[in-house]
Amino acid sequence: MRATKPRVLVSIIVPVYDVLPYLAQCVDSILAQTYSNIEVILVDDGSPDGCGELCDAYEKRDSRVTVIHKSNGGVSSARNYGASLAQGEWVLFVDADDVVSPVYIETLLSAAVESGCPMAVVPGGLLFVDGEFPGIATSKSSLSYQRMAGDEYLTQVLYQRMTTGPQWRLVRRDVLGLSPFPEGITLAEDVVATCKIARACLDVALVESKELVGYRIRKNSALRRDYTADKAKSALFVCEWLRSESKAWGQKLSDAAASRCFSVCRMVFAQVSAGKDATPETRQDRDALWRVVRENRRIVLHDSHARRRERLAAAIALLGLGPFSFFCSVCRRFGLMQ
Repeated sequence: MRATKPRVLVSIIVPVYDVLPYLAQCVDSILAQTYSNIEVILVDDGSPDGCGELCDAYEKRDSRVTVIHKSNGGVSSARNYGASLAQGEWVLFVDADDVVSPVYIETLLSAAVESGCPMAVVPGGLLFVDGEFPGIATSKSSLSYQRMAGDEYLTQVLYQRMTTGPQWRLVRRDVLGLSPFPEGITLAEDVVATCKIARACLDVALVESKELVGYRIRKNSALRRDYTADKAKSALFVCEWLRSESKAWGQKLSDAAASRCFSVCRMVFAQVSAGKDATPETRQDRDALWRVVRENRRIVLHDSHARRRERLAAAIALLGLGPFSFFCSVCRRFGLMQ
């Protein structure tokens, strides 16, 4: 890919909350981009740990950094607020505990501009844990892209062959839309945003590399934290949204949406206690999650495109609530939820 001259402005939005040990590493990686015509919007979402002060220090140090302090409203609220203030023609979201390659923006922007696509994406990133540093790319000389239909990209995302997080794509501002992230939910909000954006793209530019982003695995991430009622609320909201929207997407995407609904509810269901300590509210959440699993199990079982683990879980779900509960408890015990 040819180098893209720094003509257009790219806005990078970073929601910041309770990430003080990781924030400097993330922001430093953004400011080190080979594509320099950027604005970095750090949205301090009422962080209680000193992140706000560190953000202010970066704003004083680099004129490309803008800091927004707001009361806590969740990651979707922070992303939407940052996007509403973005001045760039292109927008990229980065999570504050991740790191990006110095050629990340240059690579994605080159792919988007050369292809004429309104979005450039990568399939995922390099996983790493605290104490490690991922071997991210330092040169884009060997990186290339291919065009992919927007619906095909969405199909791959819903079947979890590509990840949904917003840090995996550069989006043209007019395609991003207003408030793409649903607020008030704490899990899988990026699924809704990805669907909205992908459906607005006829084609996307896919850069086949996982070496452009380092994705930090944290024990206290939203998915890995213990069960809360917000998890069930979020999973059920996303599934209802997918069920409603996918009716107009055609059979292929509708089946893919059913697979994702099944997967989301399966993972949350595995965390819900069914023991003597379970509250009436918890039991209601468990029942609601089971209903979604039950509604989609036959579709998933007979879908050759669905992941093997989902088809296996669907087959066990057909045996009833008891066997499915046991299967989920075993998966959770051995870290096989995802």
